[in-house]
Amino acid sequence: MALAVIYPLSFWGMYSGDAEIHLVYAKNAASGHFFEFNPGEKSAGVTSPGYMLLLATFFRVFRAQSVPLAVKIVNILTWYGVVLVVYILSRCMLANNRLALAAAGVTAVLPGAVYNATTGMENGLFALVVLSWAWLVLRVKWFTEARVEVGLELLLGVLLGAATWLRPEAVVVGAVAAGCRFWYARGRRRELSVSVALFCLAFAVPLSVLLGFHVVQTGQWLPASGRARVIMGQLDSYRFGPLAVNTKFLIRILVYLPLTLAWLAGAWRVLKGQDEAGTHGVAGFFVAVFISFFVLYSTVLGADSLARYTIFVMPMMVLVAIDGTRWVWQNWETLAARRIVGRGFAFAVAVAMLLIVFAGETIARRRAQIGQAELRRAMNAPSEVESASDRLFNELGRPSKRPITIATQEVQIRYWLDDRFVVRSLDGRVDSMLLDFIHDGNVDHVGYLKARRVDFLLETRNYNRDPSKWSLDALTALRTGETTVVDGLSFTRLSRPITFRLK
Repeated sequence: MALAVIYPLSFWGMYSGDAEIHLVYAKNAASGHFFEFNPGEKSAGVTSPGYMLLLATFFRVFRAQSVPLAVKIVNILTWYGVVLVVYILSRCMLANNRLALAAAGVTAVLPGAVYNATTGMENGLFALVVLSWAWLVLRVKWFTEARVEVGLELLLGVLLGAATWLRPEAVVVGAVAAGCRFWYARGRRRELSVSVALFCLAFAVPLSVLLGFHVVQTGQWLPASGRARVIMGQLDSYRFGPLAVNTKFLIRILVYLPLTLAWLAGAWRVLKGQDEAGTHGVAGFFVAVFISFFVLYSTVLGADSLARYTIFVMPMMVLVAIDGTRWVWQNWETLAARRIVGRGFAFAVAVAMLLIVFAGETIARRRAQIGQAELRRAMNAPSEVESASDRLFNELGRPSKRPITIATQEVQIRYWLDDRFVVRSLDGRVDSMLLDFIHDGNVDHVGYLKARRVDFLLETRNYNRDPSKWSLDALTALRTGETTVVDGLSFTRLSRPITFRLK
């Protein structure tokens, strides 16, 4: 298990842009300015108010320079907690220590899950909460026992409802849990109706407090960042009438083909009621959660970028896949595949395929845009705000207007800038106004830039579904000093890379 301890450390220096956006909101929240991205301006760009409050506490306890380091340490410890809970769950479900170690080991080195859990985001913490809740449910046999214990129903509802403060996906998890409770213990309908009603009532309490807090602070019911991810994801999806279909989630699980095939075997046994790991309905709950989010992020929402926030489903997938693997191993002689290849050879090839994919993805992620120096940069940012702001101020020609409004997609630049600057979002993550300028799958960036009175554009993007529609990307054809006018807004290219002055 040494690899399980060491592997997350391979991403030690990496800190994501979204995590830096969290730092902006948390730093302002630490001084009582909740949901503020730009100074004095409310913004519904937080999908995890609980994480914002946690990081705000860090800013109150530690020096600002140490907060990213504290976040990184918490991320890694939380992921270790996820692996431990997977081991405990699998021991209870599979009653086999070797299989439990295998489940924990595979989970511990899933590249996408480990990466997304350890680069400054709330994903790992949410996964730990949901999986710990599943372990508690398994212990009390909640899915299969028809008896109603008021205290237990309320406790389980409140605990899972509190997870909505970390991620909105908890609402879907809660709905699946209530459905599984009703399905598995359906022999006594009247008692179960009371049980599910109590659970939902308790679940609604922390959720209602969250919604109230969000509406009072931002004036909006839904976070702009989540809505932006959905809309932008749909722009990059295939369209079948009103339905957006995004294949990236499917591609991801197909890359893990041996694991996916094992999951299919385990899921088939769960659905047939023949699974040995179906201890008290928890395996069925895991299958239902996985299928629900696969459908949501492949069709209904069409937002593959949101899938990074569902890393909690990957350990669930592994737990079901391990049971499927056991069944295939034990029943190999009854399968048609035995005529083509021997059992030992087939399993060796499957393991080798997974190792190659895991190694390749690890290397790719370590070479990605988020470099190994990002944690150090995030730690240095508070002491470099003035110098970074001065540098940008000079590069923009020392404009006399205050504040200077800039527009970019990489809005985490806000963490490096002082109050001389206002940062606007080209993808709507921290500014819901942009979403009003999306029509028929195309983004009217010019209208947005005019409405927000942006002074400088620092990036050019093309989100349009229709390639014939004008986009900001067309501005890259301009040479330094050249100007073009689009819908009454002039763009003049400056010598600074990919920067335009707007009038």
